[in-house]
Amino acid sequence: MERTGATELKVELPAGEFRAIRWSEGPYGLTEGGPAVFLHGLSGTADVWDATVQWLGDSRPRCFALDQRGHGGSVVPESGYGVRDYLDDLVSFVRYLGEEVRLVGHSMGGRVAMVAASRYPELFSSVVVVDIGPEAWKKNIEQTVDLLMSRPDEFPDHETALEVAKFLVSGRGDEAAERFVSERLIERPDGSYVWRTPLEPLIETVTRQRSKSYWQDWYNISVPLLLVRGKRTKELRDNVYQKMIWSVSDIWAVEIDDVGHNIPMAAPLDLAGILTEFWEELDSYYD
Repeated sequence: MERTGATELKVELPAGEFRAIRWSEGPYGLTEGGPAVFLHGLSGTADVWDATVQWLGDSRPRCFALDQRGHGGSVVPESGYGVRDYLDDLVSFVRYLGEEVRLVGHSMGGRVAMVAASRYPELFSSVVVVDIGPEAWKKNIEQTVDLLMSRPDEFPDHETALEVAKFLVSGRGDEAAERFVSERLIERPDGSYVWRTPLEPLIETVTRQRSKSYWQDWYNISVPLLLVRGKRTKELRDNVYQKMIWSVSDIWAVEIDDVGHNIPMAAPLDLAGILTEFWEELDSYYD
């Protein structure tokens, strides 16, 4: 799907300069709840949300996505990649926008989102957490670091990058593989490709964030809450998913069939439909 109605922004926050994308509101945009702010997962960029936002269609609110610290075109500090650091950036960005927002986060961004909604409920009209839990998980750290360390540093040409992308997106087709290349890699003048996000921030991020439990933040969320899970995911385990549902009193929960962890890449149409239904129901409640 062609990107339309999108503008790239450079935003000065306390930690430095951040890159963001802004999508214009649809002609029948939702009237309550403010704009939507999207947070990507580990190694992603704001661009991973483009397909989902486009599929929101005519009723979408204004939408923003942020390259989080250490990722894409945003500031890359030498250290400072705990949830608290990412949270401070998000809060500063929301205050820069100057209004209450709908918050959506996938994976690492979902963990930041749940903590943000817990600790700053006045900033958010609702929160959507996509395929991540609040638990500490040592084995996940080890597996993720091993995967990051094994990734090639560069790709000699587009064809090679695309072949690797096809393997990583697990048979989701050429369109998903092309999106992977454009969203996570950058082409150099000689035609080779390198990752948009350096390795060191990713390792520090997963090590610090997966070493700590955020269950108490999950229990304390008081804003309207939607939890989305891919039925084939290995990231949000079934026992954790069930505990998340039963441990809060007011929650929407949706599973997407035949999809793993990377829902924004593999199922943007499904995700857009789920978000629209959730937001429209909240809009009718406000009315």
